Amino acid sequence: MHDTQLKELAGRTVLVTGGAGLIGSRITSHLRQIGARPIALCTLDAYPRHTYRDLFGVDASHPGVIIGDVQDTALVKKSPTPTT
Repeated sequence: MHDTQLKELAGRTVLVTGGAGLIGSRITSHLRQIGARPIALCTLDAYPRHTYRDLFGVDASHPGVIIGDVQDTALVKKSPTPTT
C-alpha cells in the first residue's frame, strides 16, 4: 500500500491478524502512527511472552491486543474497539 492509501485508514479500526508478532507488531505500530485504531489478534505462542513485551513492544494486557486464534470466528466477531 502507498502512504496515501494507508492514511485513508486514519480513524478506522483495523484488525491485524498476527498483530503481536515480528511483522504484525510493526504494522500495528505504523497504523497507530497514522491515526488508525489497530486490534492485534495473535495466539502469542510463537515466542516466549517476554519476547512480545521486550522485543516487539506488545503489552498483552492492552485492550487492543486479543489473545486468540483467527479461526475462532466468535472471537473475531466480538473483537472490541480499542480506546487508545
